[in-house]
Amino acid sequence: MAELNGINTQNSQAVIRAIVYSGMLREALEPDLIAMNYVDVINSFPDGDKWQDVEMGEATVSDYAEGEAIDYKGIEFGTRDFEINNYVQSGHFVTAKFAQDSYLANQIMAKVPGLEARAIACDLETKIWALANKQTLNDDNDINGMAHRFVAGTSTEGYGAITPEDFAFAGAALNKVRYVGPRVAVVPAYQEYLLVSNPRIKASLQYNPKFEGIVRDGALSGTRFAFSIFGWDVYTSEFLPLSNGETSLKNRDGDGTFTALTNCKVAVLFANIPERRPFRMAWRQMPKFEGKWNMDMQREEYVTVARYGVGMGDTANLVCIICKDSDSTVTAS
Repeated sequence: MAELNGINTQNSQAVIRAIVYSGMLREALEPDLIAMNYVDVINSFPDGDKWQDVEMGEATVSDYAEGEAIDYKGIEFGTRDFEINNYVQSGHFVTAKFAQDSYLANQIMAKVPGLEARAIACDLETKIWALANKQTLNDDNDINGMAHRFVAGTSTEGYGAITPEDFAFAGAALNKVRYVGPRVAVVPAYQEYLLVSNPRIKASLQYNPKFEGIVRDGALSGTRFAFSIFGWDVYTSEFLPLSNGETSLKNRDGDGTFTALTNCKVAVLFANIPERRPFRMAWRQMPKFEGKWNMDMQREEYVTVARYGVGMGDTANLVCIICKDSDSTVTAS
């Protein structure tokens, strides 16, 4: 075989880059955040770390006959507590040597504030939806004769898949406690798939929100609208809490006995009435970004810190449906 002369790939490997990296720094894909659209924010919270609402009860009526003395009654007052209960941080550093040697150093350092703020926002989203499990677990949370926590579906159609009747039942349960405002349901993405792929259901789906006034896949960042059904505007979220082992639960009609409810998601339904939503929060310190040079460690240090509280609001304004996620187990006896 003839010997290669001149400049070629065999004798000049030192001047050929084995891998060429893009000059664009790609970020991970992140799911939409929607919980802050549906939480009551306490703004008049000037100092301290505890807050107490005073709630006024209803007036009563008594029979009256002419000539009798009026029966005067008092009005009951109750209180509801709230506190600043989360102090979180997201901190990172970039060494001087990395900044000197990496051609992507400037892009990386420019993106750190946004990444830290996003991490805190995701943590907040998770904690807001986790409040759904502040209901009494493994219990139907009956109010006025209707369950506010139950397993989706029926023995006929299969447990774990939300049905139109589940939405109708949830609406009636809220009507029974006088929460008659716009209806919002937040379900896992897998339930969206089950609903739109069910031939009995998909003809009933409307792809324009009844209450929010936007079209499907619109330009509102952070809002993932799916469809409207039985008066409910349905959104999807990947931050909904898990339910495990609540085998004493029944379906909406009080049927079903389960040997396993594992890795199930909790769909959250409520009436979107400002100041009467089921979840509340208050900022003590909104996410604050700071950076400094650490001379001893020879690195740039960045940190974002936030302090806030999350807690329950109107607990009666909440219906939770235990349903399948893609890897859930729902086994009826």
